[in-house]
Amino acid sequence: MDENDTPQLRPYPQHPPKSLDDLSAKLIDNGLSGISRELLERRIEQVGYFRLKGYWYPFLTPVSEQSAKRSLPFRQDVQFKDIWDRYLFDQELRMLVFDGIVTIEIYLKSFLAHELSVFGGEFGYMTREGLPGLSYDDHLACLSSLRSTFTKSNLPYLRHFRSTYSDPLPPYWMIVGCLSYGTLKENFYQGAPDHIKRKLATRLHIFNPTRIPPYAATPKSSPIGLRLSGRPGT
Repeated sequence: MDENDTPQLRPYPQHPPKSLDDLSAKLIDNGLSGISRELLERRIEQVGYFRLKGYWYPFLTPVSEQSAKRSLPFRQDVQFKDIWDRYLFDQELRMLVFDGIVTIEIYLKSFLAHELSVFGGEFGYMTREGLPGLSYDDHLACLSSLRSTFTKSNLPYLRHFRSTYSDPLPPYWMIVGCLSYGTLKENFYQGAPDHIKRKLATRLHIFNPTRIPPYAATPKSSPIGLRLSGRPGT
């Protein structure tokens, strides 16, 4: 490191591209068993050599007893099935987490659209009184963001709204359909009055009603453990 403790960077090492045949042969020649070269080629083509490397890395030979670093060849009797099973498990887990995220997001959109409509009317977000948790500047930014998202959306019912009605923005239950989780949270959740936040916290079994989990911002978080009690609007 230099006097400013800045790490010295180096160029990425050259890795000339190799054919699928060469890559599969390299792995098998280094001790990977339980799979033919032809099938291994298809798996590499399907998933990618670099991505699969993360799953076979634990099966490589440790560089030393003191180091966690590993390298080829594979340890003795390593079967490709062990590597592939890890990959499939990871994919299934990702799908479960994603499904949980989608379920929570849909619930939040439905809940906030209903509760905020009851509180301030179907177009309540157009005024600060409808979103009392937002400052003057935040409310202006909210309207600008919603307008931009609304005008760019290709959802059929929003295109119909734009071509049919003179209102600059649609009601809550329409606008939430084109909002990302982040936009929903920053504008409608943060802007909601405290009694709506407390009601949502009760539904989601969250002890701190001022915060909801940033699922969309942190995809690795798993909402599977969250339980929904009751129904939206009840």
